[in-house]
Amino acid sequence: VVTVRVQEGKIGKVRVEGNHNYSDALIRRFFAPALESPIVHRPSLQRALLTLNQFMDLRVQSVLDARKNGTVDIVLKAKDSRPLHGVVDYDNFGARLVGENRVGVGAVAANAVVDGDLLGIKYVFSVDEDASDIVDVIVGLERPGEPRSVDHYRETRRLRLDKSLGGLH
Repeated sequence: VVTVRVQEGKIGKVRVEGNHNYSDALIRRFFAPALESPIVHRPSLQRALLTLNQFMDLRVQSVLDARKNGTVDIVLKAKDSRPLHGVVDYDNFGARLVGENRVGVGAVAANAVVDGDLLGIKYVFSVDEDASDIVDVIVGLERPGEPRSVDHYRETRRLRLDKSLGGLH
């Protein structure tokens, strides 16, 4: 006689392993929505992992470990690397007054001010002779959990491509 018992997996312990540059607290914070239900809910688990994997240089996978008492422990296996990158770019979108042809050099770092943030700094200069004295330094900070809407980025792009504004955005 074979007895099969089907039981909802209640969430037990949650452990974080393998992270070096991102804190346990940040990973747990963004995984917390998956724990709102007392049982393992696959869509919530996937959504939380997708959110975590949007952080720069952070990849998180979950391992579910069924226990004899009917609970399921979750191990969050993280792989991360130093979240620091250089940026070099060129564009010819500038207005005549600031130089049509511009070069940018900069860096983007995560965890620079608070855990999970993105800090960017960029130095932009014109390679046109008549605008060689025009330079911009652009600094931006994006805090974790405070995403901007797609409309924000569309408007920013529109403003940056508007030559009548002289590249002020």
